[in-house]
Amino acid sequence: MAYCDKATDAQAADFADKKAKILFSASTWDFGSRKYLEAVLDQLEMMTAFYSYGNGDIAIDNHPIWETLDPAVVIPMINGVIKPDLDIEVFNINNTFPTRLWFEIEDLVDEL
Repeated sequence: MAYCDKATDAQAADFADKKAKILFSASTWDFGSRKYLEAVLDQLEMMTAFYSYGNGDIAIDNHPIWETLDPAVVIPMINGVIKPDLDIEVFNINNTFPTRLWFEIEDLVDEL
């Protein structure tokens, strides 16, 4: 994916298909982890599929349910389902349950 002002319709549709597949693969997760994955995917969709940004910060709206989640468990779970399809990895920067994450798109990292 290249840097540009807006992704093509094909890129956006491809992301939407992959998002649906990822959410289906996480259908057995507990409610909080699944909702957090959904929030992460919504942000990634906005940033990568609609605007085609590269690596950067993502902000997740604060929600009391996030306080019940363990980032050391949930972040690797999320990466386990998004990395194979999206070539994106998310990172917890401050070791608390994140409402801010850093994400990297693998093909951009490889090109740098």
